[in-house]
Amino acid sequence: MKLIVPAVEVALSLLWSTAVGWTILRRWLHDCLPAERVAWGLAMGLLTRSSLYLLALRVHVSPSPAALLGGEMLLLVGALFIRSSPKTTPLPHFAGLGAHILFALAVLIVLANGWRFVSRPLWTTDYLAIWGLKAKTIFFSHSIPDRVFHDAGTQWSHPEYPLLVPLSLASLAASIARFDDRALGILYVAVELATISIIFGYLRRSTGALLGAVGALLTALFFPLYQPVNAGTGEIPLALGFLLLGTAYLDSLEPGRENAPLVRLAIASLYCAATKQEGALFVVVLAASLAISSLRRKPRTPLPRDLLKCELVLLLPLVAHAALLRMMRGPVIRRAFDLSLIRPGKWPEWWQRIAQALSHIARIEVPQASVAIGALLTLLLLTKAGRSGILLGSVLAQIAVYIVIMSLSALGVDWLISASFGRLVETLVPLILLITVERLGSFQSLRPQAARALC
Repeated sequence: MKLIVPAVEVALSLLWSTAVGWTILRRWLHDCLPAERVAWGLAMGLLTRSSLYLLALRVHVSPSPAALLGGEMLLLVGALFIRSSPKTTPLPHFAGLGAHILFALAVLIVLANGWRFVSRPLWTTDYLAIWGLKAKTIFFSHSIPDRVFHDAGTQWSHPEYPLLVPLSLASLAASIARFDDRALGILYVAVELATISIIFGYLRRSTGALLGAVGALLTALFFPLYQPVNAGTGEIPLALGFLLLGTAYLDSLEPGRENAPLVRLAIASLYCAATKQEGALFVVVLAASLAISSLRRKPRTPLPRDLLKCELVLLLPLVAHAALLRMMRGPVIRRAFDLSLIRPGKWPEWWQRIAQALSHIARIEVPQASVAIGALLTLLLLTKAGRSGILLGSVLAQIAVYIVIMSLSALGVDWLISASFGRLVETLVPLILLITVERLGSFQSLRPQAARALC
């Protein structure tokens, strides 16, 4: 019974935050379906509340529930005065009973699995040592003390990590005036719901409602990511960020689009960069992919303005966030990696470490996921690339960069891969599922016109 009251308060606080985020972004969501708007609303709500909370801390205003509510109310009212676009994407007509049943089943699986997030206080080691430690320090000290970044006794808490997750936890706790480690697990349930929502919405408008529901169901069933050990950390929010960034990136590349996808791309870039360093890395990977595609254009062909806009929209939020974080914390010591290996004189040793990393992954990591890898490869071979196929190269590049970075580990290559590689790849799986499920639309029997008959 002690959980019910704070759990209801957290749920209502998240609903309100999502409504505020949706209202702020609604002008730039007119080409999205309702399910996608929910996901964007939650992401924008987390960014908005964390920013308000951080602002209150910096100006020494007590971030009480009333103060946060008042600030969000002002933003909501101000956003209502901004005229939204009258154009909206109409719902496709082929959403039948089967698609609705599958999506409802996915939601039920998320809710049932979410009980494991709140059945006991957040307990995972990374939460206690990193994310939760920072969130509690910020919440109880009503500040972001210097020790969060420069305490030699807590170097294992990764002071170089971005602060969106700790600020989200602390601001959510501030909105209910107490830090309840069980009730705060609902945040991760909400993030997972947003994840399956954006998959369902995007695939519904690009391929069909049936495949959208299948993608949402497969994501909900991906328990290696959505397990209690990841509650309280940055992995589950990062998976949502990859999807937001990927779908906004695809929309922004479509010819004839307005600026709405570019605004969403900027929000997704900021969300990813503020969540984890791997999120910032994916932003850079996508920007590099754009640059490479522009270099492959025909000679003497002018560089398309849309590509330049996308590059700027991707990178400017990343640079702004990095500058703000540097101003807040100053330089931090990174002891987890031996960057001296990058020097040309140590390249032979570095190549040996890369070979060691590849060998470890081939011997241990790949066999553990052999069934899933085999199924994905089979689908990729039997289907044609869909609209999201251009993201596949970026996903593979992201994984390749993970391997190179882990070869620089100062604590042992095998140890770092065993501890982190699988978890990092898991955060990309929802995006990989979106890419893979969309390819199923290449089967004529599963095209939107035939989906009506199946549903």
